[in-house]
Amino acid sequence: MLKRRQVRKLSQKNQSWKKVGARAGLCGGKLTARCKPWPGVTIRGSDAAQVAASSENQWIFWYGEHKVSEVQLSRLQSFDSGFSKSFKLGSGNTYTKAVVEALSDCWELLAETQATKNQKLPEDIDQFLDWARQHFTDEKSILPEGRVSKFVSAKLAYIVETINNAEESTDFEEDDDDEDFQKKKQPSKSKKVVHQPKQPSRDKAAAKVRAQDLEIEDICLACGFEKTPESNIRPHPLFIGGLCDECLEVIRSTAFSYGADGCMSYCAICGGGGSLLVCDKENCGRTYCTDCLVELGSDDVVTAVEECDPWSCFLCEPATFPDLLIKRRQDSQQRLLEIFQKPSILHNVPKITEGSKLRVLSLFDGIGTAKVVLENLNLDIEAYYSVEIEDDAIQVVRRHHGDVHQLGDIRSLTEEKLAELGRIDLLVGGSPCNDLACVNPARKGLYDATGTGILFFDFYRILMTLMSIQPGHSVFWLFENVVHMNKETKATISRFLECEPVKLDAGYFSAQSRNRYFWGNIPGMYEPVAEDIKALRITLQDVLSEGREAVVPKIRTVTTRGASLLQGRNEDTHAVVMNGQSDKLWPTELEKVFGFPEHYTDVGNLAPGKRQKLLGRSWCVPVVEHLLKPLTKLFVMKPLPKIQCSCHKNNIQ
Repeated sequence: MLKRRQVRKLSQKNQSWKKVGARAGLCGGKLTARCKPWPGVTIRGSDAAQVAASSENQWIFWYGEHKVSEVQLSRLQSFDSGFSKSFKLGSGNTYTKAVVEALSDCWELLAETQATKNQKLPEDIDQFLDWARQHFTDEKSILPEGRVSKFVSAKLAYIVETINNAEESTDFEEDDDDEDFQKKKQPSKSKKVVHQPKQPSRDKAAAKVRAQDLEIEDICLACGFEKTPESNIRPHPLFIGGLCDECLEVIRSTAFSYGADGCMSYCAICGGGGSLLVCDKENCGRTYCTDCLVELGSDDVVTAVEECDPWSCFLCEPATFPDLLIKRRQDSQQRLLEIFQKPSILHNVPKITEGSKLRVLSLFDGIGTAKVVLENLNLDIEAYYSVEIEDDAIQVVRRHHGDVHQLGDIRSLTEEKLAELGRIDLLVGGSPCNDLACVNPARKGLYDATGTGILFFDFYRILMTLMSIQPGHSVFWLFENVVHMNKETKATISRFLECEPVKLDAGYFSAQSRNRYFWGNIPGMYEPVAEDIKALRITLQDVLSEGREAVVPKIRTVTTRGASLLQGRNEDTHAVVMNGQSDKLWPTELEKVFGFPEHYTDVGNLAPGKRQKLLGRSWCVPVVEHLLKPLTKLFVMKPLPKIQCSCHKNNIQ
């Protein structure tokens, strides 16, 4: 089948308000969920002498008040495409001033475009509003990204100057001749805030590199910022060139962000969205925005890539465009891992050996969810060791995965036995949650030796043992448990594992609401779920057999209790109606809810109740698939099967 190169356009919300380094854009923002949108501009933290915003936030300069705030991405919207619905006058002089300033900047940014050509600058608020209503539509933004007005630049410069002056001043008013005062007046050792250039020009920086006036390692490939004595440029992990601190944070937060189609959601060069060109080579899926290819290459590069079918990207094959500055680093994958390095033995970045197949140890393996996940990801598994004691679960695994090595009880797994297994690349596990969950009034907690909660420490023991017996070879690891545990238990687990968990709801990926905590060192696991995955909105109806109708869009968390299949606060409603009668979910439907193939647990005449218990203890397959997908960039993949197709070429979309 012909595989056509695709150009994926992210949603306007995603395109504008994902952290995009130095790129600016007018927006409407809310400091709280209930307040109305206020006009502003997205900026870098350094533009206002502030630290970089977190991965889920963005710095905003507010019109009217001329202040800056860090705002959640979810509370931002496009200024022009949402103008008619969101911005109403008559709410005070400062608000009116803010709207007028924003519209004036819109006029400046749209200078010489169709929206302003042959028109006079509006003289009052009414004329500005008439112009905005004429040219701003709800469908799409017409404002350019990556530019900030002279007005905003001047205001930001004033903010930085004010902060610098405040740091240089003292709070003392004593006589300057006083010796103690003179000592106190000595310059502070804290780093002075430097007024960086506002919007660096990447095409100008690229021109300097071509003219050999600058080394490419001294410019940020993502925004064009040039290295100075006061600022730092770090190596880009994938390509020869640099990254400023802000853009490095963007790459860290987007490098392993996958969309619903399995391709990367953001550009491999700058971490931005927009029009993305997707690599056609199997098992790659990296994307490149047209802005990067134009500014670091030319329009001809974009045209050539669009005409190439299939197209292998710059990481898969050396670039053949003479005017393109993008060159792959030889050790790109290892460098990419190293930007996630933390000062902890548990979070050491594993050394990747090219051509390595994956070796896995799965604790509390259950029905082999991790094996199903890794096979779905098409990873080439050299060895898979399962630690499980429940006979029914072992029977299911043996039925479907004959190459799995069963190791028995986790408590009998000694250092000597672990050493006999050889190299382990991935350790996964989720200790039983029954004695940790707050919903269990008889729970025994984390320390009771007669309960199952204490088995967490066996996971920790084995993780630390693997670290010690594999010198020079760190391990990727993932630990899962229930969200509804008390805060002391969560704090203890986090203290031992030296990180906080990420909370992930299976409702994003399946027809079941199932919140779980995940601790680990998998690159990218702590980043938000991509917007197009959230937009999938998978419902129970999607997995039901023909002739059956869902009563609810998603079912509650399925546990080992039979009543967990019932819906409603009082657990008195079945989730399905068939022939006008209420009915339980069938085991095959429940398997599909969890992401397993139909009849996966239909082994050895297991009763429906036992099959539900096995599933209730398991993980949701697509959730773990989402977390472990970055491993597909680090270990050998199986060749994709060739698909025979007799379709006419013109019918292929």
